[in-house]
Amino acid sequence: MKACVLLPLILLPWIAGATFIHTSKPLNRHCHMRTQWVVPVVCIHVLYVAALISVTCAIRHIEFLFHEFKDLLRGIIVSTVAIGLWVAAYILNEIHEDVPWVQVTSRFFLLVTTMGRALGIPDSGLIQRASPSVLNPNEPLDKLLLNKKFRQSFMDFADSCLAGESVHFYDEVHELRKIPVDDPVRRVYMARHIVEKYIVVGAEMEVNISHRTRQEILVTQDLTDPNLFDGAVIELMQLMKTNLVKDFWSSMFFLKLKEESCKEPDGYDPMEHLGGWEFSPRLSGVRGSEDPFHQVHRGNSGPDVQLYSRLDVNH
Repeated sequence: MKACVLLPLILLPWIAGATFIHTSKPLNRHCHMRTQWVVPVVCIHVLYVAALISVTCAIRHIEFLFHEFKDLLRGIIVSTVAIGLWVAAYILNEIHEDVPWVQVTSRFFLLVTTMGRALGIPDSGLIQRASPSVLNPNEPLDKLLLNKKFRQSFMDFADSCLAGESVHFYDEVHELRKIPVDDPVRRVYMARHIVEKYIVVGAEMEVNISHRTRQEILVTQDLTDPNLFDGAVIELMQLMKTNLVKDFWSSMFFLKLKEESCKEPDGYDPMEHLGGWEFSPRLSGVRGSEDPFHQVHRGNSGPDVQLYSRLDVNH
């Protein structure tokens, strides 16, 4: 469901409740801020719009492959209109204390904007938390790797064995799958980053997959294909089961993970299971000649120079 439809549906009970309260009781005359706070609040909002305009002017000379610049302009317009309406409602609420309909309208608008901002905060209570699952060694590896803490611990173990490229590849593909299919720009950048880092022969962390699977990925014309890396994931999953899993269960990494799981029963990360939210921290590591910002990114996978052994696989 789109945000423009979901947001009003979520806020509807709040608006209905506020309407009932305002209808049955007089407005609270103490719901006002002092005059010395009005100017700083307005200046902060104006400064935000000015910062957006400054950033846009600074990058106007960059030639984007898609519509990033146009999207940024659209965002500035929407932000300016929203902030303008918010400031107008705020000022009207402060000045016209004797006009009930103005206070009701302005407070409804302030309620909608404030609650809309709160929808993105996990601690607001709108995101349901699930009970953390207990790690079971008998479960399939692909299911265990969906657990963020297990995946990180397993990745650290693989790195200690100089065989971490397979787990790093799985982790990046996992982040790619979080990006919505209707967001081709981010999917293309992320997929190109994965290809350059793991698939290209001689890459920084080249994974050991069959020649056929590698060529299918390299010659594809559709980097937004959600099944682009499925074949490579299947091969590497079998490789990890054969070479890493058994040793992991008897390693200190698993014992440490088990101990941390017992100490932190509430360490569940809700963002790990939000398919509809645009959350992909690994996009900050996108590299390549097509990166419109041409930034130099630092990876977070370990030292600058690492040696990775190639696990044997039957082609």
